Amino acid sequence: MTIYPDRAPEFDCVVCGKPRPPQWQAREETDIPPVCRSCERDWGRTTFGGLGDRNRDRRIAGQIFVLARVLDGEAYRAEKGMEPIYGRT
Repeated sequence: MTIYPDRAPEFDCVVCGKPRPPQWQAREETDIPPVCRSCERDWGRTTFGGLGDRNRDRRIAGQIFVLARVLDGEAYRAEKGMEPIYGRT
């Protein structure tokens, strides 16, 4: 009998803002709130365990890196007097 991980709760990604409905996925592809797996792959680094890493702690460390990159980009845009990309309503 195969044991599947719990489905991720419904949430909106803090990076792309897209709603993420709960769905069944393989453990290495399951969304971990607040960053969706797509943004985690696009913005993150694969040196935290590589693609397909099942270690949740390394994935969360990668998400912290993603959030730091997004905040760094927003700080740069604010410093240069540009409009923010994220957080607009």
